[in-house]
Amino acid sequence: MEELDLNEIIHLIWRRKVIILLFIILGTICGYIYNNNFTTPMYIASTTVILSVNLDDEDIISHKNETVTNDDIKLSESLIDTYQKIIKSNAVASGIKKNLKISLSEKDISNSISLKNDLNTMVIEIMVTNKDPELALLIANEVPNVFFEKIVGIYNIKNAEILDKAEKPSAPFNINPSKFACIGFFIGLCISGLIIIIETLFNEKIKTEYDIDEKLKIPVIAKIGNVPKEEVSLVTSSTSSCSEIFRVLLSNIKHLNSKVVLVTSCNPSEGKSFIASNTAITYARSGKKTLLIDSDIRRGRQHDIFGITPYKDGISNLIQKDTPKINFDNYISHSPNIENLDIITKGTACIDYSKLLYTDTFVQLIEQLKSQYDFIIIDGTPKSLVADDIAFSSVVDCTILVVRYNKVLLSDVKKVTNMETIKRNRLRIVLNGIPSLTGKYQYNYYKYSNSNQLIVKKLFNKKKEQIN
Repeated sequence: MEELDLNEIIHLIWRRKVIILLFIILGTICGYIYNNNFTTPMYIASTTVILSVNLDDEDIISHKNETVTNDDIKLSESLIDTYQKIIKSNAVASGIKKNLKISLSEKDISNSISLKNDLNTMVIEIMVTNKDPELALLIANEVPNVFFEKIVGIYNIKNAEILDKAEKPSAPFNINPSKFACIGFFIGLCISGLIIIIETLFNEKIKTEYDIDEKLKIPVIAKIGNVPKEEVSLVTSSTSSCSEIFRVLLSNIKHLNSKVVLVTSCNPSEGKSFIASNTAITYARSGKKTLLIDSDIRRGRQHDIFGITPYKDGISNLIQKDTPKINFDNYISHSPNIENLDIITKGTACIDYSKLLYTDTFVQLIEQLKSQYDFIIIDGTPKSLVADDIAFSSVVDCTILVVRYNKVLLSDVKKVTNMETIKRNRLRIVLNGIPSLTGKYQYNYYKYSNSNQLIVKKLFNKKKEQIN
C-alpha cells in the first residue's frame, strides 16, 4: 500500500482539527473535574522492614553476633518471596484487626496493603492505602509487629527488623487535577485519532493515487490541488507553473496518438470544465488549431468561463441540422486572447436527447471538424447523470476522467470505467482538488514527476465586452 506523504497526513489532521480539538478540550476538562470533584481522596502510609541476621534476645543484648555470614544472607534472600506472601495473608490481616480493634474486614485490610521489594535487596516496603490518613498510619505501623510474631511462630527465627516507621500522610496521593487533566488530554487525542482512523478505513471515497492505480489499474496522469472559487481558473501565461501541468497532460495524450479527447467525470462539480478549458488553451498555445466543444447541454459553463454570450448558437443547435455540409462559422466562437482556439458552446436549442444519444449526427459533425482542426477536446456530461457521451464512443480517441478528491466513491468510478462506451485502454484519470496540494500540482510523465506553484488568474474581466 502506498504510504501517505507528510502533506496528506498534515491535511488529514487539519481537516479534522475541530473534532481533534473538541475531544482534547473535553478530555482535559473531564479529567480535571473528575479528579477534583469526584475522586475519593486516598492516603498512603509506608513503613520498611529489612531482613537481617537471625538473632535471639541474648545475642541482641550482648552484641555477640556482629558478623553476617553468607548462610544468613542466603537464608534471608530465599525467604523474601515467602515473607511477602505472609504479610499479605489473612492471618496477618486478622492479627491487625484484632490488635487495632477496627471494623475493616480481613479482606479489606489485605487489599489495602501493597509491597515493594527492590531487586537484589532485602528491604521490603509496606504501603497501606486508606481514605483515613490516621487509619493508614496505624495499619502501616502494625503490619510489621504482627508479621514478626507470625515468622517467629512459624520459623522460630527473628531475622527481620523495622528500618523506617510510617509517618502520617499529609496529602492524598490520588488528588492531582493537573495530572488527570494531562491524562484526559491524551485520552481525548487518542479517541479523536481513533475516530479519524475508523473514518478513513470505512470511507470509500477516493483520496489517494493508490486508490486508483492499484484498485482500478488505471493510470493517473495528473494530480492538482484546490483552486480558489473566486478564480475563473484559466491559465493566462504560457510560463505559469499551472500551464506546465497541462503541457505534460497533453504530452501524455499525444503519447496515445489522440486527436479527439473527451473530458468527463462521475458527478457534477469535479472540475472537468476547468481541465477541458485549460487543456484546450495549452494545446492552442503550442501553435495547433484547437477546438473546444461544450457538449454538456444541461449544465455547460464554457460560455461563462470564456465570456461568451449564452445566447450564442452551439452544439445543441448543430445537432438539429440535417444537411450534410454545415457552415460552422455561425456556431464557432473565436477567442481573441488565445490564438488558434475556437469554442463551440452548448447552444440555445432545447433538443430531443435521443437525437444526441441514438443518431450519428454528432459523429458526423466530429468527422467534419476533424479535417479542420489539429485537436478537438469535448467537455462531456457527468457519467452518473446521463449517458449523452454514448454518441462519442466511436470518435473519441481518449477519455480523461476527472476525479475530485474525497468526493467520489470508488464504486462510482468502477461503474464508469466498466461502461461499454469507455475504451478502458484509452482511459486516463486526473485527480483534482487535493487539499494537501493546494497551490500545487503533480503529474506523471513516464517516470518523471514534479511539484510547483499553481498560478491561475481571470482571463477575462466580466466588465469587458462579451465575445459574439
